[in-house]
Amino acid sequence: MAYTIFHYGVSAWGGYLAIGIPVAYFTYNYDAPFRVSTVLYPVLGPGRLDGVLARTVDTLAVVATIGGIATGLGFIATQLLTGVTFVTGIEFTDRETLVAIVGITVLFTFSLVAGVSRGIRRVSQFNIGLMGLLLGVALVFGPTLALLNTGTAAFGTYATNFFEMSLFTGAGGGAEWTANWTVFYWSWWIAWAPFVGLFLARISRGRTIRTVVATAFLTMTATSAVWFTVVGGSSVWLQHTGAVDLLTATETFGDGVAGFALFDAFPGGAVWQALFFILVTTFFVTSADSSTLALGMLTTGGKRSPSPLNRTFWGSAQGLIAAVLVVVGGASALRSSVIVTGAPFAIVCIVAFIGFLRWLRSSTPPPEHLNTSADAPASPAFED
Repeated sequence: MAYTIFHYGVSAWGGYLAIGIPVAYFTYNYDAPFRVSTVLYPVLGPGRLDGVLARTVDTLAVVATIGGIATGLGFIATQLLTGVTFVTGIEFTDRETLVAIVGITVLFTFSLVAGVSRGIRRVSQFNIGLMGLLLGVALVFGPTLALLNTGTAAFGTYATNFFEMSLFTGAGGGAEWTANWTVFYWSWWIAWAPFVGLFLARISRGRTIRTVVATAFLTMTATSAVWFTVVGGSSVWLQHTGAVDLLTATETFGDGVAGFALFDAFPGGAVWQALFFILVTTFFVTSADSSTLALGMLTTGGKRSPSPLNRTFWGSAQGLIAAVLVVVGGASALRSSVIVTGAPFAIVCIVAFIGFLRWLRSSTPPPEHLNTSADAPASPAFED
């Protein structure tokens, strides 16, 4: 449980913020282009953001985004089909997998074309409501007291061993899987950094750096910790007590079936399974929405509202790449692709982070962009 919180906690959001905060800051305060290469503003200056290096960074961002979201789409499609197989016994071939990928692609493309307010926001609000419902189901029907104890212990382990877990190499102890999955997750988050960072910047106008950092590090880490403590903790407890054999289910159908097996064990299991199926789909829809929007902004010179045709093209491209990866190599190909596409962008995240911190220490934003009254925010604001 501690490692799950570790993989989905501040380490994941660090990469997103390393891109999102500099882009928002320089875009809204210095009228820089709305592109990932804007993170190099402190290094290149405003005059060279259209140069070869900046364009190379934007190209890397496109590659990383496509690799990251295609991996997610492939995993989600596989998870949905294995869930159906678990519930109904119907086996699926590569053709049905492709159909599932096409269906999800159509859903998130339609939502994206509807726009941020009408499409992405409404689906996100639906996700939060459905997630809260299923969380309550697992908490009420699961081992409530044991979950509270497990969650407290897991979060304490995460907090006190953060640096040791971050620097663990997998040497000795038979825990190589820990290091391997950490590398995979970090590569995945870094591959997602361009589009999540741009999306964070897109919705952060008028907010302070402190607000954005606190929301990402505290609120999102806490949300992930609660979800995995309740749902994951219930799974562990049910397995150890023999109430449900999740290990056999995952060995037979694949890792993606665990959630379906868990909610099937609760009273009214068929209903919760169906809702979990919907939640998996709609959660990915919002991720794919933001990634496609970011691709549109990257490939149109920084337009904050790319055309519907542009969004449709990039949505279709991501679905096509996911389909190829799933059919050709399955989960192994998906994991390899995200590591390959995410690793080079880690360098960009580090350079962006260091450059932005140095800028904040040595530079003063133009007075007209800041509120200089007594009630001014303690950290620079994203305003224009």
